[in-house]
Amino acid sequence: MRAGTALVLVVDDEAENRRVLSRQLAAEHFDVVVASSGAEALAHMQSSDIDIALIDVLMPEMDGIELTRRIKHDPMLVEVPVIVMTGFVDAPARLRALMAGAEEFLSRPIDRTEMAVRIRNLLRMRATHQTLRQKNLELARLLEATRSEVRETQSQLESSRLQVVQAQKL
Repeated sequence: MRAGTALVLVVDDEAENRRVLSRQLAAEHFDVVVASSGAEALAHMQSSDIDIALIDVLMPEMDGIELTRRIKHDPMLVEVPVIVMTGFVDAPARLRALMAGAEEFLSRPIDRTEMAVRIRNLLRMRATHQTLRQKNLELARLLEATRSEVRETQSQLESSRLQVVQAQKL
């Protein structure tokens, strides 16, 4: 996540939905970029530092579930949290979205406060995951350095042992 406010990508083929969500997110102090299609969303995600994506399920050409699947299969985008949105209470769509990799699912009408809390929770979890991954890399480097030191010490001990054996023979 960038310093300051998070950049939220809103993906919806309906201009009014994009406008309403953008206004709500701005009121919650998020930066917003919008896309009207899955292809446009992927282009934004590949060229911008998107922190989280809000994706409508029902869109022409590429629906929100397929878009989510593509995001979660792209190594450069996989860690971007996805919240899928729909105007219908559709349990099968909800399950398909979650199976595609979405972290959350919201039904319209979307409560602004709930949406903001869910976004902040996902961003906090993402930041924690990134911190843990960084710590794991640091620990792996430290472990490798320690192993190198142990190998060097073992080599020195073996050399000293051979010198003692040689000295005893003399």
